[in-house]
Amino acid sequence: MKTALFHIALALSACCGLASPARAAEPVMLPPSGLEAAPNEGIIISVKDNQIRIQNAEGLHLEIYNVAGMKVASQRIETADKTVTANLTRGIYIVKVGKVARRINIL
Repeated sequence: MKTALFHIALALSACCGLASPARAAEPVMLPPSGLEAAPNEGIIISVKDNQIRIQNAEGLHLEIYNVAGMKVASQRIETADKTVTANLTRGIYIVKVGKVARRINIL
């Protein structure tokens, strides 16, 4: 695999003028966004129509974002099993509770 990466880097350096083919093959580490490595924490998010059910999230905040990244709703979860009626138009949204995020479709 290392040899294949070196050959790819060598080809890139030849066509794109990279100074060092060995440097082009080095992976770039990005800082975590806070969502990728988040443990499940036992939080369950389910959706049916405009009803969003959140379980095992007492004391956390529910945040709903549209696909443009704008927050469209926010609410504190007061109980271990909470159902929220979301007055959202049809589309795709991101629901975030604590460090757990899920994509939902409102049909």
